[in-house]
Amino acid sequence: MQERDVWNVVHSGPGSIREPVSARGTDGTITPPDPALLQSWETKDSEAVRIISFTVSQELQGPIRMAKSAREAWGELQKVYASKDKQRKYNQGW
Repeated sequence: MQERDVWNVVHSGPGSIREPVSARGTDGTITPPDPALLQSWETKDSEAVRIISFTVSQELQGPIRMAKSAREAWGELQKVYASKDKQRKYNQGW
């Protein structure tokens, strides 16, 4: 995903890009997100979802199909693998 420059829409760490959303001003007015930023984010997010869905096994497709974004799909994969990874580390005595 780094090679395709889409990892920044998936992860939550430094350098990550959140989906642009509308902002509410102090006077209550709502300002929509910048269309160019939103289009850029949507393009990167779609590419990241494609990469994730083409690289995971068939049995993991269900949880990621329901995700609304690449970040959500990645989070679902983390849930599936986190418990196994913790158990594996425990079994290895880490």
